[in-house]
Amino acid sequence: MALKISMLSKLETTKNFKLVAGAGGLEKTIDCTEILDFEFDDEGQNYRKKRAFDGNSLVLTSFIYAKGRPELVVDSIKKLIQCDVHALAYKPVVFKTLPKEALEIADALDFPIFVFESDVYMENIILEINSANLKDHSESIKSLILESVIKGSREETPIINQIMNQRYCYASALCIGVEDTKSIEEKLKFSIVGQYIKRHVFIGLYDKRLIIVIAQEEDNREIFINTIYEIASFYNLSLEMISEAHKGWSRIDSDVESVTDLIREAYWAEIIAKIEDEKVKYYENVGIYKLIAHHSGDKKILDFAYNYLKPILEEDGKENELLQTGIAYVFAGGDANLAAKKLFCHKNTIRYRINKIQEKLDPVATEADFFTNLTTAIKIYLLNRYS
Repeated sequence: MALKISMLSKLETTKNFKLVAGAGGLEKTIDCTEILDFEFDDEGQNYRKKRAFDGNSLVLTSFIYAKGRPELVVDSIKKLIQCDVHALAYKPVVFKTLPKEALEIADALDFPIFVFESDVYMENIILEINSANLKDHSESIKSLILESVIKGSREETPIINQIMNQRYCYASALCIGVEDTKSIEEKLKFSIVGQYIKRHVFIGLYDKRLIIVIAQEEDNREIFINTIYEIASFYNLSLEMISEAHKGWSRIDSDVESVTDLIREAYWAEIIAKIEDEKVKYYENVGIYKLIAHHSGDKKILDFAYNYLKPILEEDGKENELLQTGIAYVFAGGDANLAAKKLFCHKNTIRYRINKIQEKLDPVATEADFFTNLTTAIKIYLLNRYS
């Protein structure tokens, strides 16, 4: 994923770019930055490449070659568009304002044109845009790595494992559910973080989840939690967002080879927090989920859950009443009174529905076996639905 033109306002060297035309093209992307010097000047024909520009780029110029010849500006913009250049930024050295025809063409063809101050060096713009694209590439790689890890890969992950060393020998992972992934992506991409964070934190996005792996010197959960506040400060992440989101913490471990396991544990703990509507869930406290979470996508596991629940999954009626009752009953620990409070109905209504569910699903099972089977099937079903 390349840098969007609209994101130039986030970079230090381009934040003061003033848009003068082509506002309709701000969602185009920039793979690189190029300089227009003499490419479209007749005097430069002996130095011209077969293709003047690579395209998908931002072109920088001062239009010195067009001094006294404003028609060259119009011609240059037409040729830049033909070369698939996505935007132009110029220093107002020769032209304070561009010819009206040039601006009209840019507006008509959604070709953004910016003007920038003379005290900004083109070399610095090129370096920062290249750096931003490299960082964006790095974030994309992180997402692919996280996807691979969560799906069960146990291959070496040097990008993650590099945070573990002799000094930072304890690690834990946190998974935070996020809604506004675009905002988080921008913050990860444009934040400037110090070596302290780079050395002992891995952070990346995967499927509406922000996953953070922290390495530190002590086996102390409180220090891990406090480190999240430091990370939030560096990346300008909202503490309110973190507080309100569903979160999952992994175990704390000192084995570098277990880091991928910690990521999976945090991922499943966040899903379980969402299922049980709790703000935070610690993997060590998830009970039977430890047994089924990592296998919840297996065909045999899913077949058991969906075949067992099929009679109530296919139920007609208001908001799948029996399924919702079964879920509430399971998370009430088999307590009909508590389930009734959760569903705002009478306990006898819950007892009637539970008897009806058992008749449909497990008529020959004992009450204890029925509750065990129902609990297992419901939890597999919900893990699969939320993952």
